[in-house]
Amino acid sequence: MTNNHYDYSQGKTTDNSTHQTTYKDSNHYNIQNNIINTPPAGRPAIEILQERVCVGAAFDSAERGDPPRCHPDTRTAILESGYTWIDNLNVLYFFMWISGWAGVGKSAILQTIAEEYRRRMRLAASFFFFQASHNRSSTSGFVATIADQLMDSVPGAREIILHKIANNPNIFINKSFDSQWQTLVVDTFRALRPPPAPMVIVIDGVDEITSPKEQKTLLRTILRSAQQLGPSYKFLIASRPEQQIQRVFREFNIPEESKIELGDTADTRADIRLFFHASFSTIRHSLNPQSTSSAQAWPAQGVVERLVDKASGQFIYASIVVQFVGSPNEDPEAALEKIMSGQDVRSKAFKELDYLYLLLMERIQRPTLQEDQCLLHHMLVCIYMHLGMPTYIQLELSLILVFIGV
Repeated sequence: MTNNHYDYSQGKTTDNSTHQTTYKDSNHYNIQNNIINTPPAGRPAIEILQERVCVGAAFDSAERGDPPRCHPDTRTAILESGYTWIDNLNVLYFFMWISGWAGVGKSAILQTIAEEYRRRMRLAASFFFFQASHNRSSTSGFVATIADQLMDSVPGAREIILHKIANNPNIFINKSFDSQWQTLVVDTFRALRPPPAPMVIVIDGVDEITSPKEQKTLLRTILRSAQQLGPSYKFLIASRPEQQIQRVFREFNIPEESKIELGDTADTRADIRLFFHASFSTIRHSLNPQSTSSAQAWPAQGVVERLVDKASGQFIYASIVVQFVGSPNEDPEAALEKIMSGQDVRSKAFKELDYLYLLLMERIQRPTLQEDQCLLHHMLVCIYMHLGMPTYIQLELSLILVFIGV
């Protein structure tokens, strides 16, 4: 039994005579005709808000560069499940948790969904946490960042949010995280008409928050508010399945239908296989534009299957292999041979990443071009982000990043 009053299996009641649906603790569908009074004199509310915003957290921020996204025709089942859930007004749960360990493609899936719903004009907001970033490794700027994005994505939200900040200029100083969220996000949504189709808030990398206490506070706050708001606003969350995160979801009686666990499944292996075939085809074509896909002579038969085995469900491994083999500074056949010469360690996929890391370190011992630095940077950042390493190893990787000038 849970001590929490929000049981997601009991959040919805329906009047069969009128076919009207009501959600517990919610007046979301009631239009509140609040009169927005003239705010008190002082610093502009927009200035107070924007000094707290994490500009690199959004799905399309320049700070994130070219973020990972799903390769065409991969992850189709997971993406379709996500799209169907977001679009459905009749589901009983208004959040979805995508979990999996390092390198399985969580961020790519959330990036792809964020881009799709931005295209549909139904992305309410996004936040991608990142442990190596000073302002994206905590929740201190989370509410301000979400509120700032809502002002652009949700009609009518701008006036309400700025008015609330103007009435309490110290909201980001003297109010708790939960109070900030309730005031600027939940109360704003509840004061507006529901959108014509559900909107989604995408939150990636909760495990990247350095404080476990902040991780739990963020999740509890969002799960409570999701039930208050009903089906018009969905929350898509991704993280590693760490114990403190799993405990929060158990507290709230999260139904199994709201969870997607990523791993070394048959579907994942099929997607990685498709990615390898498509990528090697592109590399072959770049070397010989006159070649046809039916004239495949490289890689040799069985090589892709061995690579799929080496990946052990980790898209990060497949991505780095393709970048390494397709580098303009390497002969593709020789580069692939280097990778294949490593011992197969099917049950210990991170050893395969270790081997790639050593190949990259060997490369930078000779004069390097910018492409080499970018590839090594990508590799190190992926390791830095996901593995939860001891501080001394994180420091060593940071020094390497500085050393190679990226």
